[in-house]
Amino acid sequence: MKIKQWLGGERIEGVESNGLKNRFMGMGRTMRGIVRVAVVMALVMGMGSCGNMKRVTYFNGVKDSTVFDSLQAHVLYIEPGAQLSIQISSLNTEIDNLINKANLPSLQGSAVGGGTVGGGLTTGGYYVNDSGNIKLPRIGSLNVMGWSMAQLEDSLELRYAMYAKNPLVTVRMINFVVTVLGEVGRTGPLTITSDRADLLQVLGITGDISAYGKRNNVTIIRKTPQGRILRKLNLTSADFITGEFFYVKPGDVIYVEPNLAKKFNATLTYQFMPIVLSATSFVLVLYNAFK
Repeated sequence: MKIKQWLGGERIEGVESNGLKNRFMGMGRTMRGIVRVAVVMALVMGMGSCGNMKRVTYFNGVKDSTVFDSLQAHVLYIEPGAQLSIQISSLNTEIDNLINKANLPSLQGSAVGGGTVGGGLTTGGYYVNDSGNIKLPRIGSLNVMGWSMAQLEDSLELRYAMYAKNPLVTVRMINFVVTVLGEVGRTGPLTITSDRADLLQVLGITGDISAYGKRNNVTIIRKTPQGRILRKLNLTSADFITGEFFYVKPGDVIYVEPNLAKKFNATLTYQFMPIVLSATSFVLVLYNAFK
């Protein structure tokens, strides 16, 4: 039995009825093939997502109650360029005021989670020159390069005991600044208000690494007496906790590199991809409708 078909206003004869049946059967096979491809792609994406989770998760492979016994206590040592807040408390108010007034300009800014975020230069305090010396009232020049804060406190308490009874001295570094760049919650200079801060604390203050940042490739640039050193850290592994770069130092620059998703987002291809896909889908629908 023959049937008539109409296409574009022209009559076509000679098409068998079983040909129409075969066409629908072919479409069914095509749909089944599309479904199979979709299932395979879903499985591949699922396996890929498992790998991606390891790239965005900290401390992969670390068991509960793991003790990092090789972690050494971090001590902040005084270096040239440091600005120190030196405060003394004693029964001699004249000495107290003479020493403490130099710290007044450094009391600006508000703390945010253990640090202050913002630019600008820190003023006030006692500056350590290139030779490692500071100048103090009544004492004069004192070389403090390589000293810890505790060592300087003990030394000043002994020296000022000549002018005041039972002086209590507190020393803090007021220009402890690190700079965070790249894929984090907020970038810029970060002032640390304590004598010790680790990399995780710094990233926490900035809002953590974003979904577009590489946690397995965080760069720290540090100034040393021999020059600047660059170190790559993998935060998805716990090994960095026992390393020398776990604790930050004044002047450190921390850079979080963007991942491929971020780089892809920045291209024009990504911006026009939805339009291209929509146009392609529309063309395919028209083609299947009139084929």
